[in-house]
Amino acid sequence: MFSHLSVNTTSQKVLGGSGRSMVDRLVCDEDESIRFCTMMLLGGEAFAPVENGEVDMEQFLERVAYILPILDCLGSAISGPIKSDVAGNISKMRSVWERHPEECSTVRAMLEMERQHHPAAWPRACGTVALLWLKRGLRFIQLLLQELVVAGPHLSGQTDAIYQESIDPLREMATRAYNVALRPHHNWLVQQIFKFALLTAPSQNGLLQALLRISRQSAQLPCNTEALSAASEVAILDELQHMLPSFTATLDAIDKTYQDMNIDN
Repeated sequence: MFSHLSVNTTSQKVLGGSGRSMVDRLVCDEDESIRFCTMMLLGGEAFAPVENGEVDMEQFLERVAYILPILDCLGSAISGPIKSDVAGNISKMRSVWERHPEECSTVRAMLEMERQHHPAAWPRACGTVALLWLKRGLRFIQLLLQELVVAGPHLSGQTDAIYQESIDPLREMATRAYNVALRPHHNWLVQQIFKFALLTAPSQNGLLQALLRISRQSAQLPCNTEALSAASEVAILDELQHMLPSFTATLDAIDKTYQDMNIDN
């Protein structure tokens, strides 16, 4: 799914220059490497601007796929159920869009199309429900990343064991994000599963290091196993901060569309 995140394609588009010389430069320049790799993980650019409250469907489906690897950084207990749900809903939405590209040019247009084509089932039609749960999962990610950026650098360079001995805020961040975005829509059993899964969340340092590792892999660059430096942490948070406004605006616009059409959020 993410083969297009290679240096030979996306990197040239984002930073220009030849793929081979780009790799050489990134390997030698750690700060530039970190910024580049985080951009690669996030798709090389922010989400498309929301114009007049409308979210372009094709661009949304393209951008949102880049978010999935972030979930891997949270550990399998958390990422497993959320990632499979998010990926499945992206697939369902893409299927609807591919069957009706002209009628589904925007999120609102897709909802209107399904309301017209499936009046008896709507708003429980395939794409409408898929997007409903997709935006909930994405809101969890957005809220968690937003808290991470607001919190700023934290104990950079420490080992994960030292982190666990300190009061690391990431588990609290993840719990707050879950309570807002997903918990109200889960039954009691699922809530309990997530309650225990959130206890396995990595430290803040561990999350950022995992984020850097998986982004370097996506960019086909060697992975640095050394502890995350303060400069590295700042570079990653800067790139996340660059991406978040458009990500948030996109989710807010989708929420508003559902509200306008009287669909439960």
